[in-house]
Amino acid sequence: MKTNRIAAVPIVINLVLLVLVFSPLRSAFAQPSTEGIPAVLRGHALEIVDDRGRVRAQIIITQPTTVGGVSYPEGTLYGIQILSQNGESVIRVVDKAGKETLIKPGA
Repeated sequence: MKTNRIAAVPIVINLVLLVLVFSPLRSAFAQPSTEGIPAVLRGHALEIVDDRGRVRAQIIITQPTTVGGVSYPEGTLYGIQILSQNGESVIRVVDKAGKETLIKPGA
């Protein structure tokens, strides 16, 4: 009977370690909604990938930098890969004033 207890201790320790290894220690959760404001996910970058693992769109926050003696503040880079089978894709950009700009890739 004592042998069974001694054998049970490493089994229990292994099970606890298994649960700790496979449980996420830090998960991304949306912050709770307050006063009707929708919940938000926060991070430093966002990438959207296809089923093959290729990045199709990304948003990256850049740090302040100095290039050639010129200082640049932090910024945001947006990258989008547009796929079209017939080559007639158009990007429509509208600013706050309502001015619309159409961009044709490859033009």
